[in-house]
Amino acid sequence: MFDYLKTLPSCTGKLGTMGICLGGHLAFRAAMQPDALAGACLYATDIHTRSLGKGGDDSLDRVREMRSELLMIWGRQDPHIPGEGRALIYQTLTEAGINFTWHEFNAAHAFLRDEGPRYDPALALLGEIVRAADSRPTKPHPAGEGLRWVAFGFSALGLSDDEILAKEFIVYDALYAECKRRAAAWRRVIDQASQSFALNLFAGVRRNVRRGAGFAKIANTQIIGFDSQDMGVVEEPVEPPVMARWIVGLA
Repeated sequence: MFDYLKTLPSCTGKLGTMGICLGGHLAFRAAMQPDALAGACLYATDIHTRSLGKGGDDSLDRVREMRSELLMIWGRQDPHIPGEGRALIYQTLTEAGINFTWHEFNAAHAFLRDEGPRYDPALALLGEIVRAADSRPTKPHPAGEGLRWVAFGFSALGLSDDEILAKEFIVYDALYAECKRRAAAWRRVIDQASQSFALNLFAGVRRNVRRGAGFAKIANTQIIGFDSQDMGVVEEPVEPPVMARWIVGLA
């Protein structure tokens, strides 16, 4: 796969791996390839149990082969990777001298999925902030720079990795609490805007239907959109919503 990627015109030669769940474990193993510069593994399963594949795996035993930098992301309430499993992985990486960044969040497995009961908008917001602190995205969240300063401060304290990790937990817990507060406020604004939009749309559709307007004109509107950078409100055009079709049917 690495050899193939290198043949692509768009390839810069700088290759990394990324995977989620079982793919997180595969990305962990692929990061052992000499050509891999970095690996991002999100709630990677089966590493601690050595149970990948029919006959099991040797991923933890081969950690010392790794030359790439790792980003490891976990949910503390993930039943697939319990605390003792995460501790084993962390200890193995540390003893092998691997360059890695480790993040744990109060969340279940697959918590970054943007749908379903596991989705947590506060964690998604926190993820944007962490990404802005750890990398250089095109549109970084402004809070990321503050978190970057905190990380530099921890480095300057001369603490061990375990001591830093213990102190980082309270920082992330506090940041997550603020993300929850902002996400809840954002949700209230969305609900209010949705209710207002539905009422206005219903009234407008009824008026236009009575005038004999076509559906394209009825649904040609704008609704309020939201920007997670500052939880602000922006207006943007959207596709004709399903709600409009339903209301047209009622009218």
